[in-house]
Amino acid sequence: MDIRLEPSELTERFEAFVLMILQLNRAVTKIKELEMNRLGLKGGHANCLFFLGENPEGMTIGQLAEACCEDKAAVSRSVAQLVEKGLARNDAPEGTRGYRSPYRLTPRGQVVASQMYDRVEKVVSIGGSGLTDQQRRSLYESLRTVLGNLDAYYREA
Repeated sequence: MDIRLEPSELTERFEAFVLMILQLNRAVTKIKELEMNRLGLKGGHANCLFFLGENPEGMTIGQLAEACCEDKAAVSRSVAQLVEKGLARNDAPEGTRGYRSPYRLTPRGQVVASQMYDRVEKVVSIGGSGLTDQQRRSLYESLRTVLGNLDAYYREA
């Protein structure tokens, strides 16, 4: 099925979708920086701290990279900084890199993660204000569908 859009409709849909997604990403990035700075951390630490907090059994760098949708090098740097700050630890034998052993939050890291969760809850609540539960479910379902379609397009290309 070949769907041709009129130029004005194409422009409108491109702006509505691509530009809004980029603006949402920019807003989330700015808010991560703002909120993580308040905790003495960087925005890049947010996802690692979040997922480590959600997985008390620990996660490897590879698992974290997949969960965070980031490359392993960036996740490795963020986790190394969390370890330096005493917020995360790895049980790998000393002197080894420990890429395959799980990282866990320290008790101090759990406290910071809890503070971050409070901030995340507030931001998510503000971001979704004005939406009914049904609108929220529809939004997420639509985004999942679009993402699945675009992933399938990329894999086939």
